[in-house]
Amino acid sequence: MHRRSGPGALQRQNAMHSILAILLVLIPLAASAQQCPVAAPSLLGAWERKSNSGFFEQISFEMDGDQKIFNSWLHQRPEISGGTWKLEKCTIFIAHPTLENFSVDLVVLKASKNRITVREVGENDVSVYQRIK
Repeated sequence: MHRRSGPGALQRQNAMHSILAILLVLIPLAASAQQCPVAAPSLLGAWERKSNSGFFEQISFEMDGDQKIFNSWLHQRPEISGGTWKLEKCTIFIAHPTLENFSVDLVVLKASKNRITVREVGENDVSVYQRIK
């Protein structure tokens, strides 16, 4: 006996294919959004800008007990001393120690042991920093 497919079966099959296609796109996107190429402890230390663009010339991420301390230098002179930083959802939030309205938020795009690639929130240019040895 031969079973005939009606128009309802074809519509269900097309709907299932559409759902499967959407899931195949969304699942990797959700997984990649949760994965960050860097953890806070691997940021510790001093970094120097190697790209033409970037807000800071030289920066350091330090820990003093539980407090995360941020410092920067411009032309080898202190620029920001005693700021704070935190890494959340793959964004480094940097706050000035005395100026409440001064902050810089850097999205981490790529990271290795000696290099980090970031983009300032709201900007298009990408900055590359290399660890200072």
